[in-house]
Amino acid sequence: MNRATAGRAAFVALAAAAQLAVWLVLRPDLAGPRWSDGHVTEAWLALEAVTAVVVGVLAHGRRELVAAVLVGWALQATHLVLFGGHYDDTLWGIGVFLQALVAAVAVGLAILADRLTSRG
Repeated sequence: MNRATAGRAAFVALAAAAQLAVWLVLRPDLAGPRWSDGHVTEAWLALEAVTAVVVGVLAHGRRELVAAVLVGWALQATHLVLFGGHYDDTLWGIGVFLQALVAAVAVGLAILADRLTSRG
């Protein structure tokens, strides 16, 4: 693996880890059956949006940007499925669907940030 490829892989890993860290600290799945107790869901979405924008600004290319955001959200969804608060065992599927939907929005935010800060 050459230096450029290693750098891209490290960026994807670090960006995905940052997104997972936001999920693990806030854990909106533990905020009641509808993720609605308190304001943790709003805080989670806001911090994930900020993280996506930062990834978009710092990414070296669109491929790394999309990979970083999608891997981060896949890690969150996997954590939700394996370890999340499922309550009555019906809402975890909706939670995973929400994760996928918000992942698409996060990719869009990251691409927008990339375009607005493009140096080329």
